[in-house]
Amino acid sequence: MSISVTEPFSRAIEETRRGLFEPFNMSKWFIVGLGAWLASFLGEAGGGGVNFPNFSGLNSPSRPAAKKAVVPPPVVIPQLPNDGRQLPDPGQVPVDMGPGAAAPGLPQEEVPAEPPDPVEEGVKKAVEWVEGNVGIAAFLALAFVLVIYAIGLIFTWLGCRAQFVFIDNIAKNRGEFGEPWREYRREGNSLFWFYVVFGLLGMVIIFGSIAGGVVTAWPDVKARTFGGPAITGIAIALVPMIIWGIAASIILFLVNDFVVPVMFIKRLSVKEAWPVVSQSVVSGHVGKLVLYFLFKLVLNIPIGIIRTLATCLTCCIASLPYIGTVVTLPLPYFYRCYNLAFLEQFGPEFRILGMAAKPPWADQVDPELLS
Repeated sequence: MSISVTEPFSRAIEETRRGLFEPFNMSKWFIVGLGAWLASFLGEAGGGGVNFPNFSGLNSPSRPAAKKAVVPPPVVIPQLPNDGRQLPDPGQVPVDMGPGAAAPGLPQEEVPAEPPDPVEEGVKKAVEWVEGNVGIAAFLALAFVLVIYAIGLIFTWLGCRAQFVFIDNIAKNRGEFGEPWREYRREGNSLFWFYVVFGLLGMVIIFGSIAGGVVTAWPDVKARTFGGPAITGIAIALVPMIIWGIAASIILFLVNDFVVPVMFIKRLSVKEAWPVVSQSVVSGHVGKLVLYFLFKLVLNIPIGIIRTLATCLTCCIASLPYIGTVVTLPLPYFYRCYNLAFLEQFGPEFRILGMAAKPPWADQVDPELLS
């Protein structure tokens, strides 16, 4: 079985042309675009962009310039009339004299204190408030996390259900939302519960790592120093999160590109689809999957450029939620077609593109008569 990462490219272009432009139907674009937009809640359906660090503000007026070292002026010991007091040798500087200090025998001038650092003062006050209100701080942190998580659950559920709506519209070359939304309810809900459990596991790992790092580094935080406890705390917080981030990226890549299509074509749950993907797709094809992943990363470059041009040419209309997805619908449509065309190389049982939509009279005919 020959697996190619480039052959599905031309197949995806052909399916995109056939599905969206032969014939062109604006109402179909809006319906298919709705499914694509909701499906993007689980991740960018049309290819993501890469955000590079912005170094343009290093010398900008909004960024304060580095403070220059202030060299104190040389101490000048005045020659006073000899009134019986012993004056120091002009060639010698007393050891305890510093910037702003007066010569021996002269009145000491007051040196204005430097203004406190607002960041340091803010951190100090925050630490003092947390130490004095541990219960309230814990309650507010927990409430904030729960609200964010609840909002995330809503968007995740919509995205999971819409994944199958979008694939259905591509596979059957139609613009329909309600029917596939209801038909693939079981598969969509199964995917949703997978993301719930997966998200909870990630939260436990991330917040556990952060909590362990903060507890370890707390002595340095209180002392406003950076020593051994701070370095150890950073390591305790970052290492598990980095490992989890790599593992989660691989798992979500397999789920989005292979588990979901297998769930669609075979009408399986996530738990049932994983062994199929593991045995038929992953086993013996790890190298091809790596090349496929890298090729998708390369595809993100022109896709990102096209999105940017579309945003500029439409006066930012292409950046609006939903409307922007409809305007640039060929991009997510092509992206999913490329994924499905790659998957069908693993066997005829994975063929999704080109599925004929069920005729409206099929439910009214006895299946035995069609056999």
